[in-house]
Amino acid sequence: MFWLCTEFELAITNTYFQYLDNHYNSWEHPRSKRRRVLEYVITRRKNLKDAKNTRAMRGSDCQTDHYLIKTTFKFSIKHVYSRATTKRKRRLDTSKVGKRKWQDRVQLAINSALEQVTDDSDSPEQMWDYFSRPVFSSVAEVLGYTRKRNADWFIENDQEIIDVINERNQALQSKLSNPT
Repeated sequence: MFWLCTEFELAITNTYFQYLDNHYNSWEHPRSKRRRVLEYVITRRKNLKDAKNTRAMRGSDCQTDHYLIKTTFKFSIKHVYSRATTKRKRRLDTSKVGKRKWQDRVQLAINSALEQVTDDSDSPEQMWDYFSRPVFSSVAEVLGYTRKRNADWFIENDQEIIDVINERNQALQSKLSNPT
């Protein structure tokens, strides 16, 4: 059995932990009271670092001459990160559409894009591609894309900061004007 485990890169966890013989052996002969190891816990060699404990539990009474073998594993599951990054979709800046002049510009862009669309396809998917791509690109050209803006921490406290700066400047000017 040991050569089979080495051939398939397996490990017998019973042999890696040192205990007294009564916690190591899994079977006791009923008459002679000699103990032997008959049950083994086998795991992959690469998972041997996760095995924390393997021993015979002598307190459990199962109406048999075999002892229960208990193995404790503590698996550490690592997250697998993919190298492929997903590209975020760019969003149109729709905040401008509320104003009348931008509505007119978008309408003109859509009309000019629709004039260039030809109906040369048989399938609805191709028709949608011929329609949606020019319309979207013309609207994107007029409106543009949103830009991510991080909120500045000082905008909320802007007046307080200005007040502190003004007080500091006044204190410095008073010190400079009265050098006593």
